[in-house]
Amino acid sequence: MNVKIKNVKLQGLLVLIFSLIVSIVAHKFFIENQWYHEQYMVGPNDQLQQMQIFKDFMYEQFKEGEFFYSFNYNGGDNYFTRLSYYYSTSLIHYLTMIGTYILEKLNIVNNVNMIYWARLALFLSLFRTTIILLFSAKYINIFTKSVSIALISATFYAFSSMYFRHMVLWEFFSDAFIWLPIILIGVEKIIRGGKGNWFAIGLALTLFNNDYFAYIIVIIVALYIVVRWFYQLSDNEESVKNQILHFLKYGILGFLISLPGFFTFVRGFTQTIRDVAPNRIEWTDFQPINIGKLLLTENMNLIPFIFVIMLLFKPNYQSKSFKFFTFSSLFLLIARYSIKVASVFNGFSDPQFRWQFVIFLLIATAIGIGIKNIYQIVQTDIKLGVKYLLTSGLLTVFIYFIAHTQNIEHPFDIKTVMLFILLQVILFILFSKKLKWISLISVFVLSLNTIYTSNLTLYEQYNLQKVNREYLYNTFDNTGNDYVKSFNKIKEESEGELVRGDYESIHNFGMQQQVPSFNVYNSFQNGYHQQFNQYYKIANFDSGLNKQNGLAGRQVLSSLMLQDYVVTDENNQKIVPIAFEETNRENNLVTYENTMPMAFIHPVHNVYSASQIADVDYKDQLLINGAIIEENKNLVESTIPEALDTINFDDIQIAGSQNGSVIGNVDEENISLTININEATQEYDYFVLDYTIIPIEGKTEDYSYDINGQTIKRISADSKYAHQVFRQQIELPITDSIKIDLPNYTRHKIEIHNLIGVSLDELESRSLSDQSLDYTYNINDSQIEITFNNEQDYPFMVLPIFYDDGWYLEINDEDQEILNTNNGMIGFYIPEGEMTIQLTFKQPYLITSSVISLLAVVFLIFINWRPKNER
Repeated sequence: MNVKIKNVKLQGLLVLIFSLIVSIVAHKFFIENQWYHEQYMVGPNDQLQQMQIFKDFMYEQFKEGEFFYSFNYNGGDNYFTRLSYYYSTSLIHYLTMIGTYILEKLNIVNNVNMIYWARLALFLSLFRTTIILLFSAKYINIFTKSVSIALISATFYAFSSMYFRHMVLWEFFSDAFIWLPIILIGVEKIIRGGKGNWFAIGLALTLFNNDYFAYIIVIIVALYIVVRWFYQLSDNEESVKNQILHFLKYGILGFLISLPGFFTFVRGFTQTIRDVAPNRIEWTDFQPINIGKLLLTENMNLIPFIFVIMLLFKPNYQSKSFKFFTFSSLFLLIARYSIKVASVFNGFSDPQFRWQFVIFLLIATAIGIGIKNIYQIVQTDIKLGVKYLLTSGLLTVFIYFIAHTQNIEHPFDIKTVMLFILLQVILFILFSKKLKWISLISVFVLSLNTIYTSNLTLYEQYNLQKVNREYLYNTFDNTGNDYVKSFNKIKEESEGELVRGDYESIHNFGMQQQVPSFNVYNSFQNGYHQQFNQYYKIANFDSGLNKQNGLAGRQVLSSLMLQDYVVTDENNQKIVPIAFEETNRENNLVTYENTMPMAFIHPVHNVYSASQIADVDYKDQLLINGAIIEENKNLVESTIPEALDTINFDDIQIAGSQNGSVIGNVDEENISLTININEATQEYDYFVLDYTIIPIEGKTEDYSYDINGQTIKRISADSKYAHQVFRQQIELPITDSIKIDLPNYTRHKIEIHNLIGVSLDELESRSLSDQSLDYTYNINDSQIEITFNNEQDYPFMVLPIFYDDGWYLEINDEDQEILNTNNGMIGFYIPEGEMTIQLTFKQPYLITSSVISLLAVVFLIFINWRPKNER
């Protein structure tokens, strides 16, 4: 028995070593790039500007013991929930952070920065593909009963083009390649014997780590289970009734175990406002299909030539397992041409085709079963086996030749296919167990060319050469970089106070530089923040979905939210508020500072109900000395200042429009709309233009328009990533006219709702009076303590923090209610005199979900525990 155990352990070790070696070989393209050219396995867009920055940010937060809330994320936000789409519930990233922390403590790693995370991406991929290979091989081995065959066929899943695409562009997506085979192993174990541990663990891992792919996997697994009920692949399978009971029991346990991650993800998803474009989704799109595209030029390279050989090897169809996986693969290969199916797999919204990674596992399994069948036939009748192999091989060559004629530009490698067939025939004629591994390894070796070519295409298509050591250093760490120098000076001048900055640079740059900013690009957003932006019609100068772009140069809102710095090119003034002045210059990059800042606390005398001021278009002025809340039992409505009713311009002349609207024609020159202002303007400091511009016809492409020379970029309204909010307000310096220039290649409906003149007198007065407020405050991200002497008997206080579930308030050690104020900010009633205010952020339902998860783990262990003498 001991010898057997040792052999099993040795076999496991050899399998692990082999898997690692194969992973290294498959990564040859990226290893060469990193070793010789210091070019990293990181794309320059989402992977760098989101994934890499989020990993670096989370690591710094975790080191400081701030696990949930940070003012360096979106100016102050529950980053744990917002990043649950990415890494905050990723076990792989937890292991990465723990390993990095240990290396840092041992002085093996001395500088954890963006270069470190980019270098690490390759090693993480090697680790990840090794794990994927092991689990997918274990799954395939259920059907092949051969570890060696399972390992080789699993390479078509572990090193698929879609894996590398995800790893380079959206790394966290690639974790789904691990969880799918684990949960399918669990399904087969329940079907074949009623043991549900693997299923519970696989479901828990899937739901905990990332529910975007969990949604896809659960749909696929449900379909898989139903089809398996009608397609028995082994003897003595459990009855359907028993299977259902086991799936329910272990499925519920898996779900309960996953709760801390699952609940966080669902909260993040449901809180985010998604105003996506209304797309008409067709059932099918078969128009571009031909054999050449399918086999040669398809981006995903879903069909390896070895799978084609297996499809044409006639004896394979005597195997029920082969037919199950082959027909399932072919069905999904057809389904991938349905836009409607892609929409279903993306939550019945805009179609996405990321679900196709499932096809690679089904094809890999079919290949493994096919190879096993070929070996069995060769062992019983070598002449028959060689005959069928030659026939299927020649047919494959013929099919690829036709494919090549349809896509001549593709470098079709007929030699590889013919070499594979010839090599296999020779090995089968000389077949022995000693040559079996040579035969199998040749399957992988001859697929290396496809892997390398696919990665080269990926490299060129997404400009991976851009992300090298020099680029990362100059962008993020070089103290001579104009942006880095500007941000460092802001940090020095703020001296520990909470101040925020606006800027125009790569996405999430302020977060990486540890300068609080409302510039963030993330799939999950704080819904209250989004409501705030829409309520005040804050212009989105970068109209992509789920991008926050600061406060669009709005003066009062900037003062209220402590966004007191702007860093931008000297020619880009649209994000610079009126009362900001230049304080620093680094070449053409200018830092502007607010000359009318407000205090951290914002006590006010005036409190308005949302319904009371619903008809006031421009509400910013109300916030200087007031607050807006929903109807509340304690609310005593203040009187709206009369000035707000008198500053609107009624007599404005709009050249080229009728009744304030204009529709430009495609055939015209660039459309120009001029607003001539006839009123006296000396009493105002700036204008607020309240307008709507909606593209209604013409080309569906990105465009831009200018307002008084300042360019505003728009994503095509038909894009699934377009921000579908077209009415907005911008602030402009006092001029005699306002000119709007639009492109001529699309038609726009333009409506001017209002032109408002605004004085800075009230804001200036409030800024001066804030200097005499008797208060102190201390921020420790998830905890805020304020002492305040309310000498002027303010009834209400607003804080420059966006509202969110999880904040708890105590005033003088007594619990108080936090109100959603100003449609997205934190506000509350305060007493007279001296007070101590404490706000604490606690991750919602974390303790409850963690306790339930722990109890589920204990119960899972308990129902599977057996005394030693019964094992």
